[in-house]
Amino acid sequence: MSEVVQIVNRMGEAITDLGENFTRRAKEVEASNNKTDRKSVERVVNNAANDLEVFVKRMSVEIPEFYKQNTTFAESFSKIALISEKDFDENVGNVETILNTMQIYRTAMDNSSKNLVSFRQQILNLPRRISTLNQARRRAAAIMDDLVDQLRVASSQAGDIEKLLERLLKPSGNDAQ
Repeated sequence: MSEVVQIVNRMGEAITDLGENFTRRAKEVEASNNKTDRKSVERVVNNAANDLEVFVKRMSVEIPEFYKQNTTFAESFSKIALISEKDFDENVGNVETILNTMQIYRTAMDNSSKNLVSFRQQILNLPRRISTLNQARRRAAAIMDDLVDQLRVASSQAGDIEKLLERLLKPSGNDAQ
């Protein structure tokens, strides 16, 4: 889980960096529009395209690793939970703590997914000035789509773990349903 959290933190930093870069680029575009200097505008647009390409490269490394580590975590945790069901019965407080952690994790995945979809749309709404920016936008949108898919998978896996933990918290007399 700690590896998953580290990866999520790095992906969050990449998204934050991209957002900050785009805020800076918007200010640069505003300043260059006042000057009507075509070279200044082209420089800003090229810098924006480069920002997108850097983001795509960072995420291209992180997303597969996130998928791998999150899947390993979810599968391992589920297996351990099933094997150790008696131990969980004796440590209800620990199960409740883990359940709460999983709920927070799933909520974070859901919120990140929603925010990323919104950010993706903002990137696609950028003006179509030059081909390098258009290509970078398409690649960034595709990588964001992939990330949203992976976040949704992680959320679903966390939801499955939550259900397992909730089942473990139920008194054994209710299992006959």
